[in-house]
Amino acid sequence: MLKIKKNPYSFYSIVIIVIAVIWINLNHKLWENHKSVIKWDVINYYQYLPATFYYNDLSLKFIDKDPTLLEWKFWPHISPIGKYTGKMSMGLSFMYLPFYLLAHLQAYLTNQSTDGFSAPFTFWLIFSSLFYVFVGMLYLRKLLLKYFTDGIVALTVLSIFFGTNLLFYTTLEAPMPHAYLFSLFSIFIYYTIEWHESINFKNSMILGLLLGLIALIRPSDSIIIIFFAFYQITSWSGFYEKLKSFVKNWKYLMLIALFSFIVWIPQLIYWKYTTGNYFYFSYQNEGFFFDNPQIIKGLFGFRKGWFVYTPLLFFAVSGIFLFFKDLKKFFLPIFIFTFLNVYIILSWWCWWYGGTYGQRVFIESYAILSIPFALFISNGFKYNRLTKILTIVLLIVLSAHQIFQTIKFNYNSIHYDAMTKEAYFNSYFKIRPSSNFESLLRYPDYQNAVFDNNNDTKPAVILKKTIIIKASNGKYISDNSNNNNLLFANKENPCLWETFTIILLDNGKCGIISYQNMYLSAMIESKNEITATISKMAPWETFELQKIDNNHFAIKAINDKYLTCDSVSNQIFANAKTIGKNEIFEIIVK
Repeated sequence: MLKIKKNPYSFYSIVIIVIAVIWINLNHKLWENHKSVIKWDVINYYQYLPATFYYNDLSLKFIDKDPTLLEWKFWPHISPIGKYTGKMSMGLSFMYLPFYLLAHLQAYLTNQSTDGFSAPFTFWLIFSSLFYVFVGMLYLRKLLLKYFTDGIVALTVLSIFFGTNLLFYTTLEAPMPHAYLFSLFSIFIYYTIEWHESINFKNSMILGLLLGLIALIRPSDSIIIIFFAFYQITSWSGFYEKLKSFVKNWKYLMLIALFSFIVWIPQLIYWKYTTGNYFYFSYQNEGFFFDNPQIIKGLFGFRKGWFVYTPLLFFAVSGIFLFFKDLKKFFLPIFIFTFLNVYIILSWWCWWYGGTYGQRVFIESYAILSIPFALFISNGFKYNRLTKILTIVLLIVLSAHQIFQTIKFNYNSIHYDAMTKEAYFNSYFKIRPSSNFESLLRYPDYQNAVFDNNNDTKPAVILKKTIIIKASNGKYISDNSNNNNLLFANKENPCLWETFTIILLDNGKCGIISYQNMYLSAMIESKNEITATISKMAPWETFELQKIDNNHFAIKAINDKYLTCDSVSNQIFANAKTIGKNEIFEIIVK
């Protein structure tokens, strides 16, 4: 029972959220172009459904007959046994499924394409997020009403939605996993409390299914089990009592584990078929830097700082420490979960999580943080009229600020991955970016961050010059396509093919661009040959100049070897350990 008459404010706050989401969706009509809905990560989460129900082929072999499907519909990679396999696991497809089937029926009845990418599919995909957020909010409301008044719960629910990036990821980026996980987290917390109040088959089954689905969508989110494990522990004696309870009820814990495993069975079978193994790490060379988490950048930095772009959550986190005595049984699970969640999230190589609004991967944790945030509001209300008014004003200001930032992001005055302090304050009161906004951005270096998550920003260009380069043999270095874009010092006189652009960077390194607009590269796969075949600058396309005299330099590559002119072939390699005659080049500015 919703008990609307008894607690009307909290219920109607959810109704306001639903109306707002519908209004935003109907005004933007993103479903009219599937690339506005099924894009980036969503392609990976969603591709299981059209592959199963339209192409009847989870192996994705049909892509070989129509490679254009790889552009914006399917993004598999090749497994170790040479088959296509998905990068993301299939958990989110399970949540999409009811709405996919509804869209399929609509498309069939209205003579539209049933391939999974026509307007009915994108429409229902967008609104599936609203459905799950609605359900999650209902459970969050039921949970909070156990401990707080109707008014406090209403303010908490409204603030958690409108005062955070949950609003954005329920509307303009609706099919991303975070709104769905927010719902699952809310239900999991509710049933954790129910399980401890009544340990039975039903509650164990529900918890197992929820835990399995959460882990299948985002494996790192399986740390939600911490909330279950530490709930109600308030002392060392309570810790031992909890252990005794788990031992006594081991059969129900096994049920939780069993139903979690059941959820994973389709994924394990899929991996076995496509990769040859039941367990498979699909992120390949991507991983965590647990010895170097980017806590300061991730919480307070201007690129994606959690508290910069969602300041309301600062007060929610503060509530854990300021008011933990009020609800002791929640302190330990929320504190441990939040600490580990921040640590794990910000240890990922791409700690800013790509082109997103704010720190999106924290959204699911808002369900847990709603409890200390409700405590924060409740304490603001209990002292006097002034603190009550100040609390309400704070919530309104923070929510208005968040809505304004969401609008700014939609109009590009908050950049998706290259924000700086200068860019942030330059556009602070502007909906649209200023004329010099672009010049204030600093783009992340994705290729470098995979190897070093602290070295994640592309260096700024401080100087560009057109140059020619003369080797020790007295001849000019040339990038001639007749030589497969390998570099040779074999030209008596410089022409177009012997013309390069050098880009000096603020980190002391440089990039060199050929006449064909390709970067010189010392990639290890090229056997230390210097090629001119790379369109973007990455670590292998950067060099360090070491000055010998006015115009003469030694050039060190990323492999820590010097460029050298082979005395027999005149080809340029990056394989010299020391500087000699053949490692000195004359750089002439044109």
